[in-house]
Amino acid sequence: MIRRHFNPELEKAEIKEINRGEIITGKVVYIKGDTVYLDIGYKFEGRVPIEEFGENIPRVGDEVEVLVVKKDPLTGEVILSKKEAQAEKAWRNIIEIYNSPFRYISGKIIAKKNEKGYIVDLGDITGFLPAREIRKIQDIEEVKDKLLMFKIINLNKARRTIILSRRQYQREVNEQKRKQILSSVNEGDIIEGVVKNITRFGVFIDLGGFDALIPKSEIGWSRKLRPEKIFKINEKIKAYVFKVDREEEHIYLSRKRLLPDPWKEIENKYKPGEVYTGTVIELTGRGAWIELEEGVEGYLPVENISFAPHIRSAKEFLKLNEEIKVKLFEIDKHNQQIILSIKDFRKNPWKEINKKYRPGNKVKAPIKVYASDGVYLELEPEIEGFIPLEEVSWIKTFRTPREAFPEKTKVEAVIYEIDKKNNLVKLSIRRLTRNPWQVFEEKMKNKIPVSVKLHKITPKGAHGKVDGIPAFIPVSHFSERHVDDPLRYFKKGQVIKVMVIEVNPDRKQITVSPREYTKFIAQKELKQYIKEEPTSTFSLQDILENKLKPTGG
Repeated sequence: MIRRHFNPELEKAEIKEINRGEIITGKVVYIKGDTVYLDIGYKFEGRVPIEEFGENIPRVGDEVEVLVVKKDPLTGEVILSKKEAQAEKAWRNIIEIYNSPFRYISGKIIAKKNEKGYIVDLGDITGFLPAREIRKIQDIEEVKDKLLMFKIINLNKARRTIILSRRQYQREVNEQKRKQILSSVNEGDIIEGVVKNITRFGVFIDLGGFDALIPKSEIGWSRKLRPEKIFKINEKIKAYVFKVDREEEHIYLSRKRLLPDPWKEIENKYKPGEVYTGTVIELTGRGAWIELEEGVEGYLPVENISFAPHIRSAKEFLKLNEEIKVKLFEIDKHNQQIILSIKDFRKNPWKEINKKYRPGNKVKAPIKVYASDGVYLELEPEIEGFIPLEEVSWIKTFRTPREAFPEKTKVEAVIYEIDKKNNLVKLSIRRLTRNPWQVFEEKMKNKIPVSVKLHKITPKGAHGKVDGIPAFIPVSHFSERHVDDPLRYFKKGQVIKVMVIEVNPDRKQITVSPREYTKFIAQKELKQYIKEEPTSTFSLQDILENKLKPTGG
């Protein structure tokens, strides 16, 4: 049976109304068994289970904040809850935070609820953190039981669920920091940051939530720098702000601009024509970079390295970290460029070129470079020979050097000119043999017969070759008489005697004539006949009528 404790003092006073779900403050009047009785300004005391106080058992007179759980209209009994009052206050606070612009709240990850996520202690209530918010198991151990900040992304009071996000909180806070830093940093500022990452194109500096970049070119005055030798991860450094791009949200820093500029006094220290000692710090296909002092490099182009027109790479002559003597060729202070040369320290093989190479000499050397109009042969390390395409063959025409020389093999050629101005030996393959066009010119001039082997017969004439040279016989030169059927007059593969009547080197062809050969033989026989029969009355026409017969068909 429930005992009601009536307060006679309250009967004289005004009794206030209390409602279910209301949070009120009561005073401990006494404790009996497992129940704490509170004076709540009502005609009956309210009851709170003592277990809700845990180890902090209240004393008579202590004030306690509680929530009205139940009020029995018949008995007047009032059931109260300290825990529910705390939870309700927490929920009201959570709802207030949820309705605020940021929705940020602090809490501790205390346990794993299930495979889908973790329980977060928010004080008097708990929230849920999805498992995707924690990347690895090791990560949860690092943050467990530590006070962290979260963002409330969803809540449902009826279901008592609060969904939290750590990542979204961090993103938003970082974005706020980024905006603050981006708006406060100006070009020309010298700021402090922490080295976050070192890459091949530069170094990223953390400015406290904003990653700024020191481009590789702004690390120092030297061209060949190794950022990992200058910076260390998590190291604090100072840098100069040389560009702020608020539209693209980029901040560019410079370490170089805080260092002395070695180019300010460059013209007082270095003079064209003078010789200096430097170190090879970089080798490229077209030259080498030589460090004269820290922050001052000169460029050594390949044409200033060797007397050869074509150099595959500066690596043929120089080695990295090698110390060499160089002559300063040119200084461009505006573009911060120095041009160097080492030719003066090398023996010029072209001074004595005529002792070893002369026109008419034969050479055999490997192909070094394919050019658009020919190939270069390497006669010696710094002496090259050039074979133009037109000097490859008397007969064939080549469109490209690769067509003439499919493989980089050794080539035999003859020297026909020494070009000292361009440091080049001009070579020819075709001049290894006599010019066939001149040979045929002489045969035509001296009326020397030749043999042609036919390989094609057409209505317009016959095609064949004389000593490998294309030859053509027009139909009109088949015979002195009219030829009714040119296709049957000669046979494919037939070898006939002809006279050369035209030489055309441009078309790589000669024109020959069986008819002229017949005339030539007739004239020769007539001369012989007249010589033997001086009193004969036969004319040339008489002999031709009997002698002019087709050679074939």
